[in-house]
Amino acid sequence: MKIYRLEKTLQADVSSIKNIQQKQGERLEAFESGQKNLQVDVKELHGKVDNVELKTEAIHEYQLKAHHEIMGKVFESNEINGQEQKALEKRIEVLEENAGIPHPDKN
Repeated sequence: MKIYRLEKTLQADVSSIKNIQQKQGERLEAFESGQKNLQVDVKELHGKVDNVELKTEAIHEYQLKAHHEIMGKVFESNEINGQEQKALEKRIEVLEENAGIPHPDKN
């Protein structure tokens, strides 16, 4: 009888171990599947990062070009304003001379 009980206990233990191993195998398969999904996601993210880097570089180049254009326009505008101011100062000087108004800097 003792041997029979031991055999039944051993069979139950072996069945329990088989069930545990099967569950571990299923968990391992799920883990491997999840890992493969993560690898795919990482590859997709690398592609997206590369795309963002390219877009960032293009935006930087565009902004640099726009900055140069704006600075060129500002410089040109300052040049024109300076020329106009000199012409107005000369005109005022002529008008003051004709009107007999003494220039404050010449006294």
